[in-house]
Amino acid sequence: MCWVYIEYKKGERHEKKKLRRQKEIVVHTDPHMKGSAAKLGLHKGCWLPVVLFPDDQLLDDIWDFSLRTDDIIVCSFPKSGTTWLQEIVYLIMNDLDVQKAQSANIEARFPYIEYVYPGLKDLSKLKGQRLMKSHLPYHHLPHEVMEGKSKVLYIARNPKDVAVSYYHFAKMFRESSYTGTMENFSDSFLSGQVPYGPWVIHVQEFYEMAKLKRNVMFIMYEDLKEDPEKVIKQIAKFLGKDLTPEQVSGIAKYCTFENMKKNPAANYSWWDEYGLRNKDSTPFLRKGHVGDWKNHLSPRLSKEFDLHLQQWFSANGSLSFRELLPEKKDKE
Repeated sequence: MCWVYIEYKKGERHEKKKLRRQKEIVVHTDPHMKGSAAKLGLHKGCWLPVVLFPDDQLLDDIWDFSLRTDDIIVCSFPKSGTTWLQEIVYLIMNDLDVQKAQSANIEARFPYIEYVYPGLKDLSKLKGQRLMKSHLPYHHLPHEVMEGKSKVLYIARNPKDVAVSYYHFAKMFRESSYTGTMENFSDSFLSGQVPYGPWVIHVQEFYEMAKLKRNVMFIMYEDLKEDPEKVIKQIAKFLGKDLTPEQVSGIAKYCTFENMKKNPAANYSWWDEYGLRNKDSTPFLRKGHVGDWKNHLSPRLSKEFDLHLQQWFSANGSLSFRELLPEKKDKE
């Protein structure tokens, strides 16, 4: 049973729009963030960047966004392997056409639903099959997803590795230029007060929906890392594509972290041209390792993560702590 997703009666959400927008949004300001990324607004249990979501208007527009039966949406909590999964899905749906995959960067090939560019109006005009990405929780996706329209793939990752990767991203991203320590960021992460947090609700909700909805697939980052060909086959089957063993192997090799990091159409190197990355910081694709958290989290912080997550999942059930944090050695 999902405790966040709300079933609206026909017309009920529309009747509440105006009233909701009149309510003052609860705002949290992170003292270690700079610029527009510092402020987060609380929307139905989720902390979202105020610069993108000053009220519920965009969320309502996304909720009402018209989907097509062949739409594919890759979803995740930030820094969970989103770009990796996007590239895999793109190659599967384009018959491993590497030349086409290199013709434009991943942001152009896989638009970000909630971002201002290209925006919902342009997304609605796109011809052919649409591949889209979102970091929104399940209950903020277009309502037609709940009705089984389009396919959604969700990738989840060990939260300790997510927190470490997110911390480095926050330092790298110029709009946030995070100045705090790993401990500061971990405190915010565990309290849920990071963009798109809380992580636990985000992941659990998609996990529950993948069990209830045939159009939702839940993928573990660690499983994809351990046996990419096996998981790629599962993804292809979910998307209704028959791949040859050679194609599966080709996608797995093309999408290794080392190759992704060198790929100018997938490594976000264009952010440097736009001034979005602090150039003295780490690149967008940093390590991609499983278990890198051991190099960054102190024993005290690691224990805090364990206690927090054990308490959450023991209280809410379904997604077990052990299942979520498989103890698998990094093969890199």
